[in-house]
Parts: sequence; C-alpha cells; structure tokens
Amino acid sequence: PDDPSRGEVELRLQRASDFRVAGSAGALTDSLLGAWLQIERWCPQCQASTEQNPHVCGTATTRRRGWRALDNDGVNLICTVSGAVTGGIWFVLWH
Repeated sequence: PDDPSRGEVELRLQRASDFRVAGSAGALTDSLLGAWLQIERWCPQCQASTEQNPHVCGTATTRRRGWRALDNDGVNLICTVSGAVTGGIWFVLWH
C-alpha cells in the first residue's frame, strides 16, 4: 500500500480547502440572490408563490418581487461563475 508523504497530504488538504472556499462563495451568492433579487411570482388561482408564468394550473402569474430578468437559471449561472472566480482568486493568492 502506498503511504502518501506529508507533503502530499498537505497538498490534498490545501486543494480541499480551495474547493470549500469556492463552493461556499457560490452557495452564499445563491442564498443572497435568491432571497433579494430573484423574481418571485404569484398565482391568484392557487394562492401560491411560484417562479413560473403561467403557473402549472394554467393561470397567468404576477410579479411579487425581484428583478424580472433574474430567474432561478440566472441565479444558478451567477453562482457558478462567482464560485469559479472566487476559487481562481483564492488559488492565485494562496499558492
């Protein structure tokens, strides 16, 4: 069995830290954008909050809050990019 050297173990732990930082940045961005800027719509027929227009029941929905152009797909894209950029910056600064 291969016994990794101390340097290899430290490198693996450092890489894991890089991924944790990048993932945390993406998750935080997701939470903040989802709570503050992502569009939320309302179905008057079902009395339910939704992201869809029309709602699954077929009723047109109205905007309650958020940016019209920022749906869940947009939030996911921004979160992915923010995680990748944060990970890249973290790597450059700490390696």
